[in-house]
Amino acid sequence: MRVYDVDLFDTPSSTIAALHAQGKKVICYFSGGSYENWRPDASDFAASDIGKELDGWEGENWVRLSGASVRNVMKKRIKMAADKGCDAIDPDNVDGFVSGT
Repeated sequence: MRVYDVDLFDTPSSTIAALHAQGKKVICYFSGGSYENWRPDASDFAASDIGKELDGWEGENWVRLSGASVRNVMKKRIKMAADKGCDAIDPDNVDGFVSGT
């Protein structure tokens, strides 16, 4: 069985449905531990929850995972993945403790 890991925001539901029709599984990627200033939900983060920049990733910052706004954004992203028909999620950048943040 083939599995595709696609960007949650950039992949339309129709693409996920087409992959399912071919017997494929779809994992939807999103950043679970960082703020990305180009995402449509970027304004949903509280300024106090945005931390230092990710090394080498312009426009991306670590977030304070305990922040209420961060948790609300992540809940919405998980719901978006479910609504789009994703079989699983791939929350990235949840290893800030390893990166010395």
